[in-house]
Amino acid sequence: MDDGKLLLEAQKKLLHLFLMFDNKQVSEYQRALILSIMLWSHHKRNNDQVWKMFASNACAFNEESGEICFSVLARGVARSGIRSDVNAVSKSYRLIRPKMRVAMDIGVDICGEDFKHKNNHNATIKASCKEVKSTAAFFSRMIRALKAGRFQQYTDSLGVPDEKTGIRPTEKAIMVPKLDRDVRRQYNKVLNKLQKSMQTFWVCDHNDVWPDSVPVAHCDSDDEEVKFDTETGDPIPPSGITPPRPRRSKRSREPDVKPDYRQYVGRIVRVPARQFGAQWATETFGRAASHSAVLHARVMPANEPGFPNYCSLLTLNHGDTLSAKFEQIVPWLVSRQDIGPFRDTSPRVV
Repeated sequence: MDDGKLLLEAQKKLLHLFLMFDNKQVSEYQRALILSIMLWSHHKRNNDQVWKMFASNACAFNEESGEICFSVLARGVARSGIRSDVNAVSKSYRLIRPKMRVAMDIGVDICGEDFKHKNNHNATIKASCKEVKSTAAFFSRMIRALKAGRFQQYTDSLGVPDEKTGIRPTEKAIMVPKLDRDVRRQYNKVLNKLQKSMQTFWVCDHNDVWPDSVPVAHCDSDDEEVKFDTETGDPIPPSGITPPRPRRSKRSREPDVKPDYRQYVGRIVRVPARQFGAQWATETFGRAASHSAVLHARVMPANEPGFPNYCSLLTLNHGDTLSAKFEQIVPWLVSRQDIGPFRDTSPRVV
């Protein structure tokens, strides 16, 4: 498996097989193999370092190694409460290999019940044993029956015996029609479709949401549920775990600097329509579109004594106002570089 040249030739043979079985179930494999062969052929023609690495150690490009590595990392940080700490997770990732080496030196099995140590499960199967001979005889008999058109397969009952006769019902197998080995036309068809689809995968600028927006982190893991503070956006550690606090010297301690919210006054924001009321947004844009509709508004000072952290959002088309916190409008800000002279005064559905 480490010979990249043999692996590339095997990919070509596998592609030829998928092109012969042309249906919807294999269309994704056709595109993936064509793209992989094109990339490796390009590296091979240029004889670059990527091809040299692939030719000598193809397993280095196997995604299963990364999947296993990240699975070990996820298992290690799932119960420790550090999943949202980038530095702590990075440190745990770097310690995976040293931990495995230490465990091997002292003879400790850290793989659990699912993955035992490989030295404890080495087995050799002899080609002359009765199990191998019976398996070969079974498939040889099946191949002869398939060639002769006499092969019987189970029905939709999946081999369940009939209640009256006690016999497992079978039916004549549907034979695969003769395949055409000439796949040049199908190859050109899939290649043209692949080239057209790849032209849409280009990196585009998103000045309307970056760099002024604040990303919101989400966690879909069942192992650890990470909750976030609604006001600050910071992750809340699991119960029973006290977050580490930075140590400050009394002499070098600096006073906390509060953010100046006056810089947001006059800026244009894209406010979700449902912020003005779910019923109003549903009646105006419809139930489905109300969740993605936005209204453009300008940030105005609230001018209310006792509420320095609040502002008013004046819509540019309806003249309606909405009171909100300055922290709340940060993800809605539109970049100054992208907006220019604002002319669009109609609601936009994104």
